[in-house]
Amino acid sequence: MAKVVAFNGSPRANGNTHRMLTAVLESIKAADIETELVQVGGKAIHGCLSCYKCTEKKDKHCVIVKDFVNECIDKMVAADAMIFGSPS
Repeated sequence: MAKVVAFNGSPRANGNTHRMLTAVLESIKAADIETELVQVGGKAIHGCLSCYKCTEKKDKHCVIVKDFVNECIDKMVAADAMIFGSPS
């Protein structure tokens, strides 16, 4: 089954960006495609250290183990399509 993951970059977990992403995902669900909405805004995501450990280890993960970006990367790899929502 195909999967679409949407990332909400707004710090307001239930704000307008969330509502818009939810509306888009409902249409996708209606086509019998698995969906997931991930709240990114407000989570701890560190800037890249340019250490290239993600390339060296070939696991696509940041060396900062507790960084939320690692969860997001796993979801991106597992998805067939991604949607990114950000407030204007």
